[in-house]
Amino acid sequence: MTIVFSRHSFVVRWRLLTLCLLLVALVLTAGWMFKFDSAWPCNKFDCAGHSTRLREQVRVIALDGGILHGPPNTILASSRALRQGAHELNVDLVWNRLSGQLVCTHNSTHWIPIPGFPTLSQSFTQSGNATSEHSPPCQHFRHQLLLSGFSASDLQGLGPCPPQPLTSAADFLEAFPEVAITFDLKGPCGEQLLAEAALKELLLRFPRRMAQPELTTLRFFCPAKETAEILRLQQPVAYGYAIGIPNGQGTDGLELLQLLEPRLVSKLAGIYVSPSQLDEAVRWAGSVPLVCDIGNEEILLLLKDLNEVLPRCLQANVRAIHTGRVAAALQILGSPATTVTEEVHAESVEGTATSMWVLSQANATSPVQVFSTVPALHESNAWTRCAGKLATALLVMRLVELKILPGLDQPMIGILDLSGQWFPNWKQHPVMKNLTLRHVMAGVGGLPMWRWLPEWVTKEVRSPLELAERALSHVEEATIPGSTFVYSNMQWAVVELAIERRTRMDFPTAARRFLFDPLGISEQTYYRSEDRSSCAQSPETSVFERNLRAGIGLCATAYDLFLLGATLRQSCKACLLSPHSFREVVTDQLAVHFPSAVPSFQTNAPATDFAQQGLRFTGRGFAGYHLGPWLLAHGGLEGFLGQNVLMHVAEVSEVSDVMVTWISGMNDASGLLQAFAKELMQSFLRAPGSLDAKAMFDSLITTVQTTTTTTTTAGPTRAFSGLPPCGSGATVVVADARSCTLPFKRQDTPQTMGLSAEARFNCVLGRRRWAGDIDRPVRQSIKCPIESGFWKLDSLLNACPANASGISDSARLASMTAKCFKRPSASRPARVCRSMSACASAWNAINENQWHRRVDELPRIVLAQHKLMQIYTTPIRDAPQCSRFPLPPCGGMKPHWDLVDKLEPLFPDLRNLWYHAHATLIDFTPYLPLPALANFSNAKRRILIVVGANRFCRAPKYLMDMYSPYFDFDQIHLVDAHALDVPSAFLSRNITTRQMTAQVATRDDADIFAAIPSWVTEDDFVALMWDTDFEGQDATLEWGILADLLSMHWKLVDELFIETHFTQKAIGWTHTFHGRQEAYELLYQLRHHCGFAIHAWP
Repeated sequence: MTIVFSRHSFVVRWRLLTLCLLLVALVLTAGWMFKFDSAWPCNKFDCAGHSTRLREQVRVIALDGGILHGPPNTILASSRALRQGAHELNVDLVWNRLSGQLVCTHNSTHWIPIPGFPTLSQSFTQSGNATSEHSPPCQHFRHQLLLSGFSASDLQGLGPCPPQPLTSAADFLEAFPEVAITFDLKGPCGEQLLAEAALKELLLRFPRRMAQPELTTLRFFCPAKETAEILRLQQPVAYGYAIGIPNGQGTDGLELLQLLEPRLVSKLAGIYVSPSQLDEAVRWAGSVPLVCDIGNEEILLLLKDLNEVLPRCLQANVRAIHTGRVAAALQILGSPATTVTEEVHAESVEGTATSMWVLSQANATSPVQVFSTVPALHESNAWTRCAGKLATALLVMRLVELKILPGLDQPMIGILDLSGQWFPNWKQHPVMKNLTLRHVMAGVGGLPMWRWLPEWVTKEVRSPLELAERALSHVEEATIPGSTFVYSNMQWAVVELAIERRTRMDFPTAARRFLFDPLGISEQTYYRSEDRSSCAQSPETSVFERNLRAGIGLCATAYDLFLLGATLRQSCKACLLSPHSFREVVTDQLAVHFPSAVPSFQTNAPATDFAQQGLRFTGRGFAGYHLGPWLLAHGGLEGFLGQNVLMHVAEVSEVSDVMVTWISGMNDASGLLQAFAKELMQSFLRAPGSLDAKAMFDSLITTVQTTTTTTTTAGPTRAFSGLPPCGSGATVVVADARSCTLPFKRQDTPQTMGLSAEARFNCVLGRRRWAGDIDRPVRQSIKCPIESGFWKLDSLLNACPANASGISDSARLASMTAKCFKRPSASRPARVCRSMSACASAWNAINENQWHRRVDELPRIVLAQHKLMQIYTTPIRDAPQCSRFPLPPCGGMKPHWDLVDKLEPLFPDLRNLWYHAHATLIDFTPYLPLPALANFSNAKRRILIVVGANRFCRAPKYLMDMYSPYFDFDQIHLVDAHALDVPSAFLSRNITTRQMTAQVATRDDADIFAAIPSWVTEDDFVALMWDTDFEGQDATLEWGILADLLSMHWKLVDELFIETHFTQKAIGWTHTFHGRQEAYELLYQLRHHCGFAIHAWP
C-alpha cells in the first residue's frame, strides 16, 4: 500500500509541476506577443486599425502604369490600375530627338524577359511610328506571367485589352489631371535632360498641376554620380525628384543619398528601396519618404509572396509601395480591389458555362469594344476550326512576298517534291502539271470534299507528305482545275507540305516565325503539333484536326483572332503585306479568277446549308466566305454560332469594320448564345458603328425571362420559350404544406415515403395536383410496316435467366442483321423504318439468347439503328399550345440545347416508337442517346447509374449496349431492391451493385441523390436511368425523384431515362396521382424549356 501511495503522490506532484511550467510558458508567450504587436502596427491583415492606416497613409504606386493590367505605360493599363485602387502612377518616358516629344515606352525598360512579347527598341517609340503602330495586346503578359509563376489572384486585375496606340506624356497629363504621377526618364543621360526640359514646357499647359508640385515627380535613370550632378544643377520647379533605380542588388537610392547635398535631400519626394534594404534605409533616410520597391523584382519575374513582403514594407513605415500587382496587394493589405465590370458580363440565366467573347471595332481609330457573356479570369484558347484558314492564307501571302514560295499561279509540281509512295504516277498525272497554289487554296483543284474523312486522316497522326500525297492521289484525271468548287480540308495538307518544303521548317514553326511573331500573336495561339496540347472539343476530332492543321488545326484566343482580322486593314506604315497581297487574301477568288466554279459553290453544301440558316454567300476566297462586301472567316457548324472573323473588305483601309465572335465550346452552347450570335452578326452587317453587344445580350436575357411563367433559373431556349398556361386545368390545391420541406421526415415504409414524394413534387410545381384525366391521346398512326420476325421483348422477360445455349434461329438473325445494315434513302421512310425494325429484332434476339456475354457484332447493329433513327423523321404530334401544369425548375442536369431537338420524339402517352409501330409494350431499343449525336469521349469519366435495374439482362444490359458504339462506361452503378447477379463476362467492367430501397430527399444512405455527388463530378458524362414503383400501390417514386433532382443547384446528370407513372388503364397503370397529359407536358418542357436530354423509359 505504501508503494502504491508513493507512486500516486509522485504522479500528482509531477502533474502539478507540468501545469505550472505550462502557465509560465503561456505568460511569457503572451508578453512576447504583446511586445511584438506593439512594435508592428498589426500582426494580422484582418484588423481594422491596420486597414485604416493603409488607406489613409500608405499609398500604392502602379509600376509602369500597372504592368499586370495591360501593356505597360499605357492609358489603358493605368486606368485599370486606378480602378483597382492604385493611388499613384509610374510611367516610363523616352525623348524623341527628331520630334522633341516625350513618348511612353511600351516594353518597360525594353528588357522584360517575357517569351512571346516582342522586345521593342527605342526606335519603335519614335514619333514616325507613333501615329500608326500599336502596342501588343494584354494576353502576351497574361499568358506568360501565368506560366512564370503568377497566381490567378495576382492576375485578377489584368483584364482583356486589344492593341493600344502609343501614348505620350501629354496624353497622361490630360487623362489623369488629379493623379500623382512619377515619370521615369529612360535613355542616354543627355537625352534625359532634354526630356526634363520638354516636360517643364509641357507642364505649363496644366496650371492646376503646376500649383500642386506633389502631383508630379521625376526619376532619372542615370548612374548615381551623374544623377547627383544633374540634381545639383537643377533650379526649383513645379515638381519633385525621386531617387533609387535598380542596380542588381536592389536600388542605388542609399548610395545616391550620400552623394547629395543636405538642401537637395530635404526636397526629395522619395527614395525607392527594395524590401531587403529597408532596415538600412530607415537608419539613413531620416525624414525622406521611403518607397518600398517590389516592382523591380516583379519586372524580373522574381515574384515573392506578397504576404511575406508587404509586412516588411509596413514595419519600415514607408510612404508608398511600388508594385505591378495592385489588385493583389490592396486585397492583402485590407483595401480590396474594386471589380472591373465594364468589359465582362455574367450571364444571369443558368444553363451553360460556355463563354462567348465579342470584339468589334468600327474603324482603326475608334475604340475596340470588348464583351464577354461569362467573366473569365484569364483568356483561354479554343479550336477555331475552319476560321483558321485566315491565318494560313496570311502566312502563304507573307511567304510569297518574301519569295520563299513562288507566285500563286506557278505550278506546284516543282515545289512539293512528292515521294511517289502513296501517289506513284504523280509526275504523269495531267492535273498535277497545271495545279497551282491558287487552285488549291480556292477549292477548285479537285481535291476531296470535307465530309469524306478516311481512316488515314482520322485514326493516327501522319506526315504532311503522306497526307498531301494521299489527298492528291484522289484527284480525278479528268478534273479541269478552276472549273468546279469543292469545299475541302484536305487541300490544306498540300499547302502545308509546300510551306514546309520551301521554309525547311515544320509548319507551326514557320507560322510562328513568319506570321505570329511579326504580328504580336500570343503563344496561346498555335497550330497543332505533338508538343502542344489539343484544343479540340472532343477526342475524336483531335487526330484529323492535327493532320489537317493548316486548314482546321489552329488553336487561338479571341484577341489573336481579332489581331488577324485587323491585320488586313493595312493601317501600318511597315505592314506585314503589300496592298496587292492583302487584296489577294480578301478577294472573292471564284468571282474574279474562276467564275465558271461559282454555280457549283452556290448550289452545293456548305453554301446551301448556310443559306438555310440565313447566310447567303456570294463567293469564296482563300480566307473565308463572301457576303457581298463582307468577308467571313467561320469555324463551326453551318450557321452563325462559332469562331467568326467578320470584316468589311470592299475597300481595305483604315475604315474597315472588324468583328470577332469567339466561343469557348460549341458543343455546350445554349440556345441563348445561338440567338446572340445570330443577332450580333446581323446587327454588325447592318450598322457596325452602333453595335452594343452588352445591351443586346441583356435584352435577350430579358426576353427569355419574361416569356416564362415562373422565376426559376431555367435555361434559354432555341425554339420554345415555355408553354403559356391554359385558361383552366383540372387541379386542386395541396392542403398539407408541411410535406413541402426537405429533408422529409423518415417514413416507416416505402409506400408512405412514396406518398410523401408525390406531395413534394406537387409542392414544387406550385402546390397543384392532378385530379382527373385530361385529353386522352389516341395512338398515332405511323406508316412503319412491321418487319417479319420482329422479336417482341415480352418473351425476353422470362427467357434471360436461362436459355444461354445459343441463338436458336441463326438464319433468322442473319437475315435481320443484313436488313439492319441497309441504308435506304431518307425519301423512303417506310424502308427506313423497316431497317430500324430489323436492327431492333437483331438486337433483341442477341440479348434474348446471349445476354450473358459480349457479342462483337452488337455495337455495329446498335450504331446502324442510331443512324437510321436520325434519318427517320416523322412528325408525331404538334407541340402543346398551352400548359395545364406549371413549368418545372431547371436544376440537377446539364443542358444540351443543340441536341435535345434531335432525340427520338416524345409521344403523348410516353410510350416509345415500337409501342406505336408494333404494339410492343416494353422495348429498350428505340432511343437516341446523346453520344449518337455528339461525342462525349472527352469527359473525365463515363458513368452509368441504373436505379430500378430489375435484372441485369434488362435495362443495365440494354443501356450498356446503347452506348457501346461510342464508348464503354468507366463505372456502372446498379441499384435495386432485389439482389442482382452480374454475368462473369462483365465483372471486369467496374460494376457496383447496391441492394437497397431507394428513397426521396431523406439525405441519408437510402437517398440516391445524396450519394450521387460522391460518385460523379461535373467533368464526367453521367447517364441515369430511373424506373421504380410500388406494385399494387398508387404511390410512385419517379415524380418525387424528379422534383428533388430539378430543385438542385448542381448539374451532374447529362442524360436521364425515366418512367413517370400515371393513370393509364390500357397498360395496367392505376397511379391516380398523375395523368398522362401532366407527364407528357413535364418531359416536353424539360427538353424544350430546360434543354435537358430526357427520355421516356421504356
